[in-house]
Amino acid sequence: MRLPPASLALQKKAHRPGFAALDRRHHPAHRQRFNQALIKEILEAMRADFEKAHPAECSEIVCPLCLQPFTYEKGSKRLPSAEHIRPSSLGGTLEFPVVTCTKCNNNHGRKMEAHLKNAMQAFDFLDGKGVMPVKIQNEYGHVSVNLDWKAEPITFRVLGKKASDTRALEELPKLFRENPKITFTMNFGFTWEAYSRAVLRIGYLGAFWRFGYSYVLSVGASQIRQVLEGAAVPENLIMQAAPDSPPPVPFVVHALGDSILVVFQTQNLTTRWTAVILPGPKGSEWNDLAKAGLSAERLLFNVKFENAKSVNFRFAREPVKEMLALQVPAAPR
Repeated sequence: MRLPPASLALQKKAHRPGFAALDRRHHPAHRQRFNQALIKEILEAMRADFEKAHPAECSEIVCPLCLQPFTYEKGSKRLPSAEHIRPSSLGGTLEFPVVTCTKCNNNHGRKMEAHLKNAMQAFDFLDGKGVMPVKIQNEYGHVSVNLDWKAEPITFRVLGKKASDTRALEELPKLFRENPKITFTMNFGFTWEAYSRAVLRIGYLGAFWRFGYSYVLSVGASQIRQVLEGAAVPENLIMQAAPDSPPPVPFVVHALGDSILVVFQTQNLTTRWTAVILPGPKGSEWNDLAKAGLSAERLLFNVKFENAKSVNFRFAREPVKEMLALQVPAAPR
């Protein structure tokens, strides 16, 4: 089952002046009314799908992430919540929504999505777009600055006096005058494990949107939930993706034998595509799935969309671990 995008009627409401619920700049009350209508519509589709996938428990529709029943009392941690499959901070909208409980929505956002956002900012920085907070050390302490290393000349902008040691800041001009080399440390603000869990979570929700509870209640989905809940993160499941022309949708979910491929777009200073290989419904050995990531450069994936547009995706190995090796010290765990 493919959960429907926000219905045409709701989308029309969303795009009316004064009711642009998909745009954060508009009044919170308008967004709240849209979200409530959207949650009701998606829950109806989820309930019908849950009854089909698990008729013995049709009275207890559950959150697709924690498998706990939704509750509807005000203030409950299990209230239904409209969920962006892709984080809103990276271009995600409620055009393709799912519903999870407020606990999973909020906790995962804090623990995982911030790491994904920081990873995309680090990618942009290393590509010469944007700045990165760094610390310049001298004998009196440190100075916190934003580094723009693609500027001509390389630019350091001090992040306010309170962010630095006073004497170290006073001596900074002398340091630049007298030293041909400047030593600084940077922290990208994410860990490989949390970044990987964030990507797996997007893939998992994408698979739920595409296949419904028949996937969520499967062995393969259970493997992913164990990782999201703290089990060791498998390696080589994530790849960089590059479409040969702009796809008409921001993510693609496709069954590939005993696995599922999810490809999704993120938008920060640069638009990027990321792919992740998930276990199929029957479950898969992580090492078997990792073979695709290890041979990413040899893969080609063709997608034909409903409007007859055809897009080829090529892949490359995920460089996050190599990127993290550039920072000193490593990001806090």
